[in-house]
Amino acid sequence: MSAKPPAMFRINGIGTSVYGKRSVDPKTGSYVKTYVFTVAFIPVFCFAAYRVIDAPGTRGWFTWRNGWYFLERVPLSTLRHLLEWRGDRIARRAGAQRVGSLRT
Repeated sequence: MSAKPPAMFRINGIGTSVYGKRSVDPKTGSYVKTYVFTVAFIPVFCFAAYRVIDAPGTRGWFTWRNGWYFLERVPLSTLRHLLEWRGDRIARRAGAQRVGSLRT
């Protein structure tokens, strides 16, 4: 079963992309990525979630890029999981800034 890949386009950090890696299936190597709208590269709205597998590296404009094969659309995770993910990211950034400020 193959899902149609979503349109992904960003200019200066504003646009749509896929983020995250959850629900990893070790048997197939597939995992779930969330299709989001970003502002300044920060996800602000989730549209959908897709189960994907990594595609082999392809040649981009300047570097080798990795892509994904979209297998199927899956339900979005619960709000609690999204908030935990955001809270974890914010806590890591705050901790890194605190450690950086202690060193200077």
